[in-house]
Amino acid sequence: MYVDWCTEEDCRQSIRNVFRQTGYLLDPHTAVAKVVADRFQDDRPMLIAATAHYAKFAPDVLYSLGHSIQDSTDTYRLFTALEQLHARPAMHATLQQAVRLPQVHNQVCTASSTDIIRELESFLQRCS
Repeated sequence: MYVDWCTEEDCRQSIRNVFRQTGYLLDPHTAVAKVVADRFQDDRPMLIAATAHYAKFAPDVLYSLGHSIQDSTDTYRLFTALEQLHARPAMHATLQQAVRLPQVHNQVCTASSTDIIRELESFLQRCS
């Protein structure tokens, strides 16, 4: 087993290079695994298991590919930009459908446990 890390720039470069060479779009976690695997590569085959879909990290992936991100909270626009890449694997169908639905949750709370609990309680009351 190999354990290591990489810089954010190495991660972005891995996303960019793999996409340009193969059309496959890595999520950032898998890009880190690729960088580390390349460091330890010898004559034995190596398998990297992707842990997430790139669309989950749309702003970071698009930034890695040189796209300027005007509004990283506009999920519809981010997904549209990813779709236009015609990357492999294809966009996740359920995520595509969800992004096209109207946004109903837009409350942002601070990272304090009190605010989070208050927001969760408010959400549960609205749902009951």
